[in-house]
Amino acid sequence: MVVLIAENVHFRIHHDLLIRDSTIFADMFSLPGEESSSEMVDGHPAVRLSDTAEDWTAFLKVFYGSKSATSLQAEVLQKVLRVASKYMFDTIRKGCMRRLEQIFPSTLTEWDNVNIPQFPYAQIVVEHELLYFMPQALYTLALLAPGFTILIFIDKPELLVKLFVGRDAIVAIWTEFISNNFTALMDGCNEETDGEACVAFRGFWYYVTEVGRSMEGRHAPLQALKRFVDDMPVENLCAKCSARVSRIAKDTRRLKWQALPKMFNLAKNWQELKQKDGGKSFKSIPFYNP
Repeated sequence: MVVLIAENVHFRIHHDLLIRDSTIFADMFSLPGEESSSEMVDGHPAVRLSDTAEDWTAFLKVFYGSKSATSLQAEVLQKVLRVASKYMFDTIRKGCMRRLEQIFPSTLTEWDNVNIPQFPYAQIVVEHELLYFMPQALYTLALLAPGFTILIFIDKPELLVKLFVGRDAIVAIWTEFISNNFTALMDGCNEETDGEACVAFRGFWYYVTEVGRSMEGRHAPLQALKRFVDDMPVENLCAKCSARVSRIAKDTRRLKWQALPKMFNLAKNWQELKQKDGGKSFKSIPFYNP
């Protein structure tokens, strides 16, 4: 057994499991005379740690199998990942990464199917500077009030700058959508629906009003635009005009998702982001400059 001491709380852990799963502890106990020269507790070597007891309590539940890293809630995941990353428990860290991949998938279709709040997980991505999840995390955080997000980036000024750059790009999604889509409705339409003339001009103002509400409410544009794709009927707007709105909304979402890494100056696209990542932290990756 090995006794790990965090904040004066003693954790008794099986020595063989510890050195099997952690590169750091394996190296620590491989040093000549390390175990015999260590502090002893009840006849077992002890190691004093600078971590919180709360982090280790959460971690050991995963370490001993009572919880799975792939199903952790954000508060617990944050604690587990701190320990797993610091002491290089690679298997558990990979499980944490798979959990974050569930929350921050790299495809728009999977993103649409995420049904849990992403904000607390975004804070984890920022804390650990996980590059491949960074576009999704920054997108999530960019929708919050600036005063609140600054606190998250207090010791990460370079990332904060990228957040603000991306925030402007997100607002521009709405402007581009309106200019590419709704101006065509202002020209009117000669089609009919249910025996009535198409109300393209009135449809323009209806859609613009909906966009305005989404912007005012700080609604995420990629999610809000999905309403235009799925179902946002305007009475007496012909099928042709409705289909055009839906098609352009769908194309806008697809193109903007593909460009998400570039919006935050992280990479040109998802493929380049993955190549840059390589399992490394954000700190070791040069910033992308468009």
